[in-house]
Parts: sequence; structure tokens; C-alpha cells
Amino acid sequence: MFAVRGAIGIDRNDRESILTGSRRLLEEIMSCNDLEPGRIVAAHFTMTPDLDAAYPASAARELGWIGVPMLGAQETPVPGAPVRMLRVLLLVRGPGVARHVYLGEAEQLRPDLVSAVPGRARPDGSDVSGSVDGAARKRPADDADVHGSLLVVGLGLVGGSVALGLREVGLFRRVLGTDVLEAAVRSAKRIGAVEVGSTDPAALLAEADVVLLAIPVDAIPPWLARWSPELRPATVLLDVGSTKTAVVRAMDGLPEEVEAVGGHPLGGTERSGVANARADMFQGRPWALVETIRTGSRARSVAESVVAALGAHSVWVGAAVHDRQVAATSHLPYLVSLRLASHLAKAGGSAAGSLLHGPASADMTRLARSSSRTMAGIVATNWPRVREELLEFEVGLRDLRLRLDGAASFPEIGLLERVERVGRELEREPRREESPAGGEA
Repeated sequence: MFAVRGAIGIDRNDRESILTGSRRLLEEIMSCNDLEPGRIVAAHFTMTPDLDAAYPASAARELGWIGVPMLGAQETPVPGAPVRMLRVLLLVRGPGVARHVYLGEAEQLRPDLVSAVPGRARPDGSDVSGSVDGAARKRPADDADVHGSLLVVGLGLVGGSVALGLREVGLFRRVLGTDVLEAAVRSAKRIGAVEVGSTDPAALLAEADVVLLAIPVDAIPPWLARWSPELRPATVLLDVGSTKTAVVRAMDGLPEEVEAVGGHPLGGTERSGVANARADMFQGRPWALVETIRTGSRARSVAESVVAALGAHSVWVGAAVHDRQVAATSHLPYLVSLRLASHLAKAGGSAAGSLLHGPASADMTRLARSSSRTMAGIVATNWPRVREELLEFEVGLRDLRLRLDGAASFPEIGLLERVERVGRELEREPRREESPAGGEA
């Protein structure tokens, strides 16, 4: 048996904030330690006195921790202690080496334990991650392979993870960052994702050799219209937007002296914010790259070296093909998850105290917790293709119901045999071609 510690800062003292923070913390602990609920012997939660709107154990029940004994308590109100902190101590059955997890503002509590988590950077940005499954992150062979300065525009989950990973392998001499939120800039600097940060892009564009846009995909064309005149000649521009047609069209209009490649890493989580960034976020994942009118040999080389440095593998694909495929592999699953989560909430299936809310519903509704702002931009910029997928899925659901009812087929056999036969037939149905950019947005 061994014990795992964790903590997270909670934004507000309300039920949703406490439960959301609790879920994030527990899911990260389970992921980092490769745990299943059946291995949890007991869980002890504590919260600072300024948090009393919900029980963290309720979130654990939602995640399927049905048979786990849990206890909640209040932290000792020591003067000057950090506010709105939630902590947990888990006792785990079986052998293992504990990987403790401290998220967000809680990282300041135990920076020594934060640095022990693979894929997360120390506050000074130094390497803390060992080898992980998938393609190894590639360090430059020599100084000639090191690029100049990188500016990451948008310091959220994806931008922060890219910055952490590239600083770790040393692909760029300097990594700079900008975000509209001062808090995001501060957090990115604190975890070592960027060396220099600002809320004003103009302050950093003059220093950037490579600019990577990690802002909501619908905000990329307006950003280019506003800031492209400020880009230095020979700048290489990259992006990580989840749809490509509108982005590539905007990149085609860049000044001739600027090179550009569209991109989309097929990895990540439903969480958001730089506090959840990981240097190994894209390890072993496909990374779609899309040519534009402004794609030259240097831009191709830089884009492929960025992808390799982050442990991903490049998949060159056309913008239209990319958008059609991710409509099915990423955007439709998000909408289905959203609809299912709403259905369960109305049916009482997601009530915090329900003893019958198991891991199946938690897994199926995970994507529904994605940032609604980010996903709105993704779906809106790919709506014609997403709409086609929704219509086809609706037809499939209706057909499934009719076949199970027996109205369309097998009326002569019983329900048990009918369900089994339909299941076998669906398993044998022809599959679409594997999407070269398939995966999780």
C-alpha cells in the first residue's frame, strides 16, 4: 500500500467550483498514477475554512468511487495560510511509487512534489520528465538546430503545453508568451512555460522569429488582420487551431515575406488553462500540418521540428480533408457528450449523491466539460461538416432503436437475441477509412 497527496486551488466558494476542482484533481491523480477506483482503499479530503458549499466526496462518487470510504474535514485556520485550498490524501492498494499532484495555485504549497510529476516543469523550466510512452521528444542535435525566439500567443492548456515542451527540449533559444489575461501570463511564467510574458503582443512581436497562435480558432483570422503588419520579415507563423479552412484562407493573405503553416495537434484534455499544461501533452499523438500559399521550405522545416520536439508525428493533409475528418472524430463526439450530459442531468443520473453514477457515464460525458468558449469557435468554424455528421448520427440512432424494437428487422425473435444480433451486426458494419488526423481535439 502507498499514499498519494494532492491539492488544488478553488476559484470560488460555490458548489460547481468545488465539484469541478475536485474532479480535476482526482482525475489528474488517477491519470498520473495509472489508478482505477478499485485500488483506492480510502480518501481523506480537507478544505480551508472559506470553502463550505459542497463535499469533495460528491465529485468522487460522480467519478465512480462507489465503494471507497471517504472522509471530509476542515483545515486548521492558520493565519496567513493560502486561501480556498482543497487537499486530498489517498491510500492505494498494491505496490507503486506515488506521484503527487498539485494544480493551479496549489503548486506553491509543495513545489518539490510538483517537480516529481512527469511532464510538468519545475518553476525554473528545467527538465523534470523522464521517458514516456510514444515517440521520444527530440532534443536538437547541436546548436545549429536551435531556432531563435518563439512567441506563443495564447497561454492556455495547448499554448502552455507547447511552451513547456519546447523549453524542455531547448528547440528555441528563448520562449516568449502573450495572453489577454494577465493572470495567464503570470501563471505561465511561474510554471516556467515562458521566460518573458506580456499582455501586449506589440511588446514581443519585434523579437519573435517564430510565432505560434494558440488562441480560439475563430479568433485567429481577426488576430492576423490586426497584427500581421507587425510581423518581422522572414517570420514563420504557425497555429494550433482545431479547424483549418478559414485559418489557411487568412494565412494565404499574409505579407509575402512571412512564411506560414497551419497546424492542429490531436491531443489534449477537456480541462483548460495553463495550470493544466503538460510538457508531454502531445507525446505520440498525430499533429496535422496544412500547407498555405505562404508555406516555404523554412516554414516546413520549423513546423516539423516543433512537432518532433514535442514527441508528436507530422501528418500533412489538406484543409478541407482535415476539417471533414475531425468533424467526425472530434467535433461530433463533443456534441454527443454534451447532449448525453444534459440528458443525464435531467434524468437525475448525474446527481452528486447518486450511487448508480458509474464510470461509463463519466467517460461518455468527459468531453462535455470542455471549455464552451473554445468548442463554440471550433464547431462554428466547421458547422457545415459537423451538421452532416450530426444528421448521419441521428439517422443511425433512429435505425438502432427501430432494429431493437423489431419494427424494421427480426420481428420473429425475442428481445435478448435481437439485442445480441444487432450488436454483432453493428460490429461487422464497414468502418470509415482511418482518419490520418483522427483523435481528440
